[in-house]
Amino acid sequence: MRRVNSLHEGPATGRVFDALVSTGDNTDNHEHVERDWYLTLLSGGTIIPNTSAGDRWESVQTFGDPLFYNPESSRTDMYKRAGFPRVDHYFRRVMGPVSSPGVKIPWYAVLRRTVMRSTIGVVGGRSTRLPTSIFPRWPVSSSLLTITTAP
Repeated sequence: MRRVNSLHEGPATGRVFDALVSTGDNTDNHEHVERDWYLTLLSGGTIIPNTSAGDRWESVQTFGDPLFYNPESSRTDMYKRAGFPRVDHYFRRVMGPVSSPGVKIPWYAVLRRTVMRSTIGVVGGRSTRLPTSIFPRWPVSSSLLTITTAP
């Protein structure tokens, strides 16, 4: 967010930005906590990116499965052979608080769902249809987007 806030105009036109639009794939939208973290970072605030035990990281990365990269593991696996580094105390460090100043211009976050439909639900109790004239190349019959706007 700090980088976005440091940009004052577009590089090609020099025009001041009207808004930031995030088009998705920033979270697993079925995980409400990830969505809430993302929206908190856009709005401004602090998150602690850990949903399990507070004293350790619990994920596929730490279960010993060689298909997943574990930066703390000393085992030589396909990731280490490909040049991925070993990083001591990685998981402890990534569980620390992350603070964001929030985006200082209006922002719109598109949160996509697995099953797509043709409506847009706007958080805040309003709901509207996606005008096909805005995105004529999109298959409107197969697009469900939830757009969350800045408070």
